[in-house]
Amino acid sequence: MQGRLLLAQVLYDQGKFQEGVNQLREATDDASGSKEFGASVHLVMAAGYEQLKKYAEAGAAYEKAATAARFDADRHRYQSFAARSYQLAGKPADAKRLWTPLAEDSKSVVAGEARVRLGEMSATPQPRS
Repeated sequence: MQGRLLLAQVLYDQGKFQEGVNQLREATDDASGSKEFGASVHLVMAAGYEQLKKYAEAGAAYEKAATAARFDADRHRYQSFAARSYQLAGKPADAKRLWTPLAEDSKSVVAGEARVRLGEMSATPQPRS
């Protein structure tokens, strides 16, 4: 699993984002070690999708990383990454679904950002005079 992560990063450095994502997809199919490296695999995969401008796929991968995260702080950060990706993908409902509980959780490491993002999403553009 570590080898596939490293290979994907090398491929990304060479600008071969799709090849890196493909390596990581194969890694997620391999059940061995997925509990230990699951969050990392999905994080690196999401980065590749972002470079490919496949933001909806990146959001889904970040959500999988959040599910696999062992600590709440990591889980919240990965959910915020997913929400940002969904916003870039033009999926505000998915972004809001993630931002809302993060904003309501005062213990969340991203609560402040979540409140700002929700405010931005609900703001209506003001006409210029």
